[in-house]
Amino acid sequence: IAVGARGSKLAALRTDTSLRILVAEDNVVNQLVIKTMLEKAGHRIDIAGNGLEAVDALVRTDFDLVLMDVNMPEMDGPTATQRIRDLPDPKARTPIIALTANAMKGDRERMLAFGMDDYVTKPIDPAQLAEAITRHCDVTTRLEGAVSLEDSGTEEISDGQKSAIDDFSDSLDRLLG
Repeated sequence: IAVGARGSKLAALRTDTSLRILVAEDNVVNQLVIKTMLEKAGHRIDIAGNGLEAVDALVRTDFDLVLMDVNMPEMDGPTATQRIRDLPDPKARTPIIALTANAMKGDRERMLAFGMDDYVTKPIDPAQLAEAITRHCDVTTRLEGAVSLEDSGTEEISDGQKSAIDDFSDSLDRLLG
């Protein structure tokens, strides 16, 4: 869910309970958008740039939920999920929701077979994400507002792009309230 030409709606998620969520995502813009959206809902967000960082973060910290990108460098989402499932309880039972642009027949079943608890496609549909969070965490989730966003894939960013991301973040903060 990064800025793109075609665009999709991203609404602010509002919940009745604050969750500690680990977002495992290698795309910096996607990290920013997901983090901003979830923080606006009152959640505490940690970011891991790849699956290896996600496993390490989960070993050190208790999370209520993990949002796991499927295709990442160093260690992909399915491998990270399998490593998390090998951790001692209760960490091994932390709900993991796959975030992926793969929406072909059988992709959902493959993600679930890897040990993920749910599957949300990119560009992220806020209603689909809200439903997945509600299914796996003891919260009530609702949607408010919308802005246009799109999945752009993984890219290196320049200093100029970082500045644009900061400007985008400020605009997103104003849009999402």
